[in-house]
Amino acid sequence: MTVMQSGRSVRAFGNRSQNLNRSNHLFNLLPRDHTRPQQYRCGPGQRQNGRFNSHGCPAAIQQHRDSIAQSIPNVLRGGGRKLGEPVGTGCGNRDAGFLNQRRVAQSYRAHPNDSASFANGCIAVSDDDDQTFIFQDQRPDLEQAVYVEDLIHLNKWTISAGLRYDHYQLILNDWELQPRFSVSRYIPFMNTVFHFSYDRIFQTPSYENILLSSSAAAEALDTSVPAVQKPVEPSQGNYYELGATKGFLGKLRVDANMFRRDVDNYADDSQILSTGISFPIAFRKAILYGAEAKLEVPHWGRFSGFASYSYIVGNVWNPVTGGLFLGDDATGATTDLTGHFPDSQDQRQTIRARVRYQLAPRLWIALGSDYNSGLPFQPDLTAQQYATEYGQVVISHLNFNRDRISPYLTESFSVGADLYQQEKRSVRLQADAQNLSNELEVVDFGGLFSGNALGPSRQYTFRLVSTF
Repeated sequence: MTVMQSGRSVRAFGNRSQNLNRSNHLFNLLPRDHTRPQQYRCGPGQRQNGRFNSHGCPAAIQQHRDSIAQSIPNVLRGGGRKLGEPVGTGCGNRDAGFLNQRRVAQSYRAHPNDSASFANGCIAVSDDDDQTFIFQDQRPDLEQAVYVEDLIHLNKWTISAGLRYDHYQLILNDWELQPRFSVSRYIPFMNTVFHFSYDRIFQTPSYENILLSSSAAAEALDTSVPAVQKPVEPSQGNYYELGATKGFLGKLRVDANMFRRDVDNYADDSQILSTGISFPIAFRKAILYGAEAKLEVPHWGRFSGFASYSYIVGNVWNPVTGGLFLGDDATGATTDLTGHFPDSQDQRQTIRARVRYQLAPRLWIALGSDYNSGLPFQPDLTAQQYATEYGQVVISHLNFNRDRISPYLTESFSVGADLYQQEKRSVRLQADAQNLSNELEVVDFGGLFSGNALGPSRQYTFRLVSTF
């Protein structure tokens, strides 16, 4: 059976379609009676530990944290505050706003014996399925938000507080009031800022293929066992963070934070059989907690750089509370009612470091290194069976005793020259070498149908950057 999703193409990443509105891609459904596909999807994994992974990889997690640390997002708009920083400065800064969103339209047609139209995918192709599946639907996705906040600076105290109202109406009709506040205190004789924040979060389900997964017609995709279909409710969570920022000698800065996230109706995503067509699901709850620290040297003579460390533990609790479950997944949805399993972000140790040295006023070099302790996975085959499918080189990077990907370390080197610089105009030439040791990075391992992510081998890039 070949499924065609039609409409306007928005973004495709690897072999996984991200239907941000409507997308043009062909996917092939592997019937449940086939145990071995002719081809398998080689893009980033969507499924983790027999569950479903909507997140990326440890590198993406760390990059996300770094991007947060480089900006100060609005407490109400962005849903979070800058990690490891004071709440802010200023006095009596108030803000308010109103947000509204989009319309969702999804269309699918599946027809038999059409493997020729599947040109570039890695999903298994079947030529002996005579079923036909057609689905088309559209409806408005109504999401409105009203928020008000205030930022107050009182002597050595900084307080940011606000209230946000969200309304969501697509498959369900729901709303939430979300108080959020953060407070920081500067201690002059310690040259330290202590801060605490609390956010109440209301996260609406992803609308990627949600009309299909919520329709009664989707049950016809697999009738081997009765399908389980539940509406996906918005996630609701309480986020806490406690930390401090301290300067040393006017040259160094240390950020340290502890955090905890308690989430009900924890959002994740599943996929239709063996295709890349994904849709939202939810589990009863999730708890994520951890700590992170960063040592930064903005400028010390000719040197600058940073070193960061993060520790995170994440667990998700059964049962499922929303989504579409077919075949074996439907059986698991009705039997796995207790217990918990690692979340896709449950990488315990992540270390990153980078040092830059200014050789001359317009010439610099930099060295960097990343260490990742490995994400969890849950094997459903033996190591020998996996080795047959993927090769021993890949499988040797999996620890089947701990059910985790083995740790990996990568290094990078950069050199840059400012060819021209005057006022706001500049020209810079930069060369980068990534993964110098050519280490095989098994970033994510989701299994045969769920996809696996491998990091790039040694690579070199050259850039000529002009600003004006």
